[in-house]
Amino acid sequence: MPDLSDRDALVCIYEYTRGVDRWRNNTYWNSERRCGQWFGVKVDEGAHIQSLILTDNRLDGFFYENVRFSSLVNLRTLALGSNLLRGCIPHSFKYFVSLEELDLSWNKFEGEVPEEIYSLVRLRMVRLDNNLLTGELSVNLGRLTNLAFFQVHNNNLSGPIPKVGDKLPRLNVCEFRPGNPKLEGHVPPDAIEMRKWGLEPAKVKRRVHLEEDHRPGSGLGSRPGSGSRPGSRDSRPTSRGQLY
Repeated sequence: MPDLSDRDALVCIYEYTRGVDRWRNNTYWNSERRCGQWFGVKVDEGAHIQSLILTDNRLDGFFYENVRFSSLVNLRTLALGSNLLRGCIPHSFKYFVSLEELDLSWNKFEGEVPEEIYSLVRLRMVRLDNNLLTGELSVNLGRLTNLAFFQVHNNNLSGPIPKVGDKLPRLNVCEFRPGNPKLEGHVPPDAIEMRKWGLEPAKVKRRVHLEEDHRPGSGLGSRPGSGSRPGSRDSRPTSRGQLY
């Protein structure tokens, strides 16, 4: 096993996505500067990579499987939206065990959502919308119990939506449509309906009563997520890397 480092993993990403000749901003990348000075990179107190935000930076290419990604165990934010990335989402993302925010939206990723994504149980935000993804969403989506924001619209997904909404109590934003015409059966239109998807009828009725008790004006505070819901084609990530 080679000696792995955060820097080696970043250099792989740089080379895979044509950082030398395509990136809009590649300041200090693959230089002798400390990684915390590279554009889009933030490190924690231990100098481990904590955040990689390269939104709308003209990344162009494929993510190949690479064991060097296993060094990025402290990575919490990966934002690569609005680029030109192609091919499949790599299984090597399984190494990002601390990941909380994943934004791969507005690229050209294809193939199925890899099962390894569902093993990243700290995920709070997942944006896979506006790609070319196919296949079905796995029932293992229910493993992401911290998930608050989930968007997969404007792909080519098929099959039924897994009935795991009862396992996603924190879900606040959720969108499957438009753009997935091959989805089968009931498609929850929003996070409220998704959280009920899979509940037994008696539990659904009880949850509805609880939500009504927390409606504005009830004296118990308003429901979270009552504002405008992102997810349309106008919700493209900004170049500042703001995720939600």
